[in-house]
Amino acid sequence: MANVTVLNHEQLQYLARTLSYKETEAILHTKFNSETELAKHLKGCKDGYQSALALLDAGSELEHRFRNDEARASTAQEIFGYIINGANYALQTVRNSSLRSHCVEKVREHVKMLADAIEVVRNVNDVAKEVTEYRKAMLEYTRRHQNPPSREFSRWLKGSGIKYQAKLKFQGRFKDLKDVQKIQVYEEIIEASGRGKVKIHRLSKVLGVGGIAVFLFSAGATVWEIYLADNPLQTATRAAVVAISSVGGATLGSAIGVALASFSIAGAFIIGDFAGWLVDLIFESGGSTTLSTEGLRCYVAPMPDGVALARQIMHHHPSKY
Repeated sequence: MANVTVLNHEQLQYLARTLSYKETEAILHTKFNSETELAKHLKGCKDGYQSALALLDAGSELEHRFRNDEARASTAQEIFGYIINGANYALQTVRNSSLRSHCVEKVREHVKMLADAIEVVRNVNDVAKEVTEYRKAMLEYTRRHQNPPSREFSRWLKGSGIKYQAKLKFQGRFKDLKDVQKIQVYEEIIEASGRGKVKIHRLSKVLGVGGIAVFLFSAGATVWEIYLADNPLQTATRAAVVAISSVGGATLGSAIGVALASFSIAGAFIIGDFAGWLVDLIFESGGSTTLSTEGLRCYVAPMPDGVALARQIMHHHPSKY
């Protein structure tokens, strides 16, 4: 399995700034129907950058707030570690800027829940144990992305009729499963692909609600990459996104399904503020919900490679950033 590049707080700030600059350039070189649309997407890019910085700042603020609190200081440090790994995952692996912002916001919401929890819970060690699992899981999701999925498994995935939902003895439609069960289904597929399995035992706890949202996104995105490995997009089409048909996410042969003719999470060419909404529907329903893009408009443009940029930053700026 490939070694993962893990940037620290300062390096992540630099990566966020670099991504924002390159994405702004890509947007400026994209032909929009109006100046209003251009301005909207430029604002979205800026907001995404600010959101990433806010996530990182939240970690620093937590450490500072509890540094003299003997009972909570170590847990605050664990949350900061989770933030660092979550930011590495989002900034390095999610090349679509809209989706990245969506992912960062999920982590921010989860972090706020955890921060609020350590203020009021009696046994802060329970929160610490939970956060440790989240921190390790986010590192593993980043590592998975840097370990390319097998084209052979992807090809078999599309052709097989095995249902991993059935293997886990989950009854009913995939979209009606509990979110924890959906994550388990996705993890079974990921493990079968040879990319390991993330075991997060505490997702069913009350404090795990925010974590469920983060990991449903991360596990779903990984399965999407596996599904697309046999036929990755080579170029970005200059067409608007088309409506997708119903596909069966709980079935091994159609785990996510061919969602959009010109949409690839891995390739990340889509510019559009509805991307997060779209992906949530796909991952939460397993693709079984018929989606409509009526009234929605998006554009395509090449986005920077966060993994490559992270390696450059680690090599050229090991201490400065």
